This record gives sequence, structure tokens and C-alpha cells, in this order.
Amino acid sequence: ERLQGRRGNWWWSGKRPDELLAPGETTLHSLPQPTLNGVTEAQVKEYFDNTWTLTEVLFSGMQGEEAFYRPPYHHLRHPMIFYYGHTA
Repeated sequence: ERLQGRRGNWWWSGKRPDELLAPGETTLHSLPQPTLNGVTEAQVKEYFDNTWTLTEVLFSGMQGEEAFYRPPYHHLRHPMIFYYGHTA
């Protein structure tokens, strides 16, 4: 099944985690939120790419289709597929 194990290049809709790592780094971290006074277009794009990739990393940890569609036991939230589709 495609949703088992490590995700291949087909999974990433934006930049892959390895594309965002600084030389010598092995872990992707959140970037500080940019302030709106004086932020450049490049900084906004860098922040968006980083955040989008972190979101996809989070969802890549879910194994199998059932993990996306099973409602939580408490029924107070939507199944995870809802949040995968509403990240932006």
C-alpha cells in the first residue's frame, strides 16, 4: 500500500524536507513567524514553504488509509482527512 512506510517523492506537493535543510542539518525546524513591517516576498515564501513541508511531514507519519478516515474515539473532532484538506 502506498500509505505505508516512508513516503516517496510522490508524496510531497511542495518542497521535500531535504530541500529545506541547511548544510549539515538533519532536522527541519519551524522558522520564526515573520513580522509584517519590512518582510520581503522571499521571506514570506521561505516561511510558507517551511510550514507547508512541516505539515506534510506530520501527515506522512500516518500509516494506511484508515488513519486518515477513522473518526476519533471521542467524536469531538473530524477525521484527520478533514485537516489534511484544510491546511492552507
